[in-house]
Amino acid sequence: MQRILVIETDNDIRTLLLITLQLQGYIVCGAPNGVRGAQLIREFRPDLVVVELELPLLSGWDLIRRIKYTYGQRSVPTIALTSYNHISYRLRAYLAGFDDVLIKTCELNLFIESVHTLLYRQSEGCSQDPGVALC
Repeated sequence: MQRILVIETDNDIRTLLLITLQLQGYIVCGAPNGVRGAQLIREFRPDLVVVELELPLLSGWDLIRRIKYTYGQRSVPTIALTSYNHISYRLRAYLAGFDDVLIKTCELNLFIESVHTLLYRQSEGCSQDPGVALC
């Protein structure tokens, strides 16, 4: 089963995303801030990370650099969550290394679609095991 880490400060949003992902059959873990998220990236070894950009203690911007460059997990897909719906902000997130950027007010089906798509791409590109189930 694929593992997803959700790093989000708002407890209600984090819980909603974790339950939604769990109902989709994923193993999930959540963190309320960037520091705890950074610890869980090393311990939980997720297949996909959902990161709020406006995190306390360690921002999503700093965390993406750690995921992609410091922790050696460059291929792990990442989704940025933000409240800002401005094209320049979204572009900045893509340029920072996020694979997708979602506005927090998006519908859950868009979130699930993004998760499935990124994990499918990851499985297709990296899996050598023909028995691996794709989303």
